[in-house]
Amino acid sequence: MNFISKSLRIYYNNSVIVFIAKNNKNDSRSKHFDIKYLAIKECVKEKRAVIKHISTELMIADPLTKSMPLLKFKDHE
Repeated sequence: MNFISKSLRIYYNNSVIVFIAKNNKNDSRSKHFDIKYLAIKECVKEKRAVIKHISTELMIADPLTKSMPLLKFKDHE
C-alpha cells in the first residue's frame, strides 16, 4: 500500500547526475556510478521522485554538511 501522495523532491547541485537521472541514457562511463545514483534514477523513472538541479550557492544545507568560509556561512544565516 502506498501512503505517499506526492513525489519526493530531490535538489542536487551536480548537473550531470540530474541529467542522467532524468534521461534514459547510459554510456560506458555511467556504469561506474555509485549505487545510490542508480536507485534515484529508478525512483525518477517510476515517478516516485523528482530531481532538480540547484546551484551550489543556493544549497541551504551546505553549512550543515561541510565546512565553509566564515563569510559564506554568514550568507546562510
